[in-house]
Amino acid sequence: MIKTIYLLLFFTVLFCQCSTNEKPARPAGGKIPLPRYIYSGQETDAPWRKEAAARIEKHRKADLIVSVIDDQGRLIPDAEVKIEMQRHAFGFGSMVHAFGIVLEGKDSRTLRIEDARRYRKIIEENYNKVVFGNDLKWQQWLKGEHDSGSIYTRENVWKALSWLKERDIPVRGHWIIHNVLDRLPVPRQDLTTADELRKQITSHIQDEVMTMM
Repeated sequence: MIKTIYLLLFFTVLFCQCSTNEKPARPAGGKIPLPRYIYSGQETDAPWRKEAAARIEKHRKADLIVSVIDDQGRLIPDAEVKIEMQRHAFGFGSMVHAFGIVLEGKDSRTLRIEDARRYRKIIEENYNKVVFGNDLKWQQWLKGEHDSGSIYTRENVWKALSWLKERDIPVRGHWIIHNVLDRLPVPRQDLTTADELRKQITSHIQDEVMTMM
């Protein structure tokens, strides 16, 4: 799980670097450098682990009673039963990038095809819910409509949503507008009145919500 977290953090940094138009340096030997994170209580015998394990036993586990009967409805004593969980009820989720999910065929300017395959594999094996990182934010939403050279394209979003739907992985919505004016795709100096700002916000909400429905 730690390696999974590190890989997803790597992709977050990698995609952020893309916006600077600088190609990130590729690690020697093709290996992803894994930073070492230190936090209080990471010891295997840290007190909180025992307390957490006790809460798991109390709140997240229950007895399962299985009765095995024959075709006459009679109990079969000492029957051997094998149970395998098919899906977690708890939502294990992560932020993902549509670009990393859909990349196929050959390396891109910022991502190798083998890393994209591993990215998809990690998502499929570890998570049953996801949220897009930047793909649905206002700036990227507008940029992805016309800029085919951007990693944030509408086509990537549709393909990623289809891939996730095929695997029964729900996608949580992201913010449509932000309460910080600097996050708006419209320059602040162009918004001279509150009515103009309200008009821009309403138009964008209608556009993105109706498109995604």
